[in-house]
Amino acid sequence: KQWYIEIDYPLIDTVQIFERDVAGAFQKSTLGDDYHFYLRRVKYTNLVYPVTTLPQQSKTIYFRINTQMGLQLPVRIWSPTRFIEKVNSRQVGVGFFYGGMLVLLLICAYLFNVFDKKINNYFVAYSGCLILMLFAFDGLAFEYVWPFSPWWANRAVSFWGGLSCFWMTQLPRLFL
Repeated sequence: KQWYIEIDYPLIDTVQIFERDVAGAFQKSTLGDDYHFYLRRVKYTNLVYPVTTLPQQSKTIYFRINTQMGLQLPVRIWSPTRFIEKVNSRQVGVGFFYGGMLVLLLICAYLFNVFDKKINNYFVAYSGCLILMLFAFDGLAFEYVWPFSPWWANRAVSFWGGLSCFWMTQLPRLFL
């Protein structure tokens, strides 16, 4: 039977997975955002490892995790059908969220062009950086924007978050 083990936190640098084969030796697989996205066995935002078992078979799998960011380890085991349902429902929610954020950004950019107020410019910069930080934090930027740059994937959340905070602190200066 096929199963998917999902670690629902895409910012982990390295996950080494050790699984016994039929000869009793350990086979090692590696996941994480330190490696190109296209090397993943399951091309998904979160870290997913497919496991095959026989009926009534138990299997022990070991994980070795190394990361420089904060560590969250929500691990879930999915059947293929439930995993596909989860991915589809998540994509709809993520699409609505980032679509709404993009519409907000475009409205603010339009208002800046119409009214030519400095505050709109700062808010556009803040909103744009915040969207990029959230996109990187969700692992979507690594999947869709920079899948061949693990170096940038490890730094993007901090960079865009810092830039977002900078623009956010510039907003009150216009009122003081």
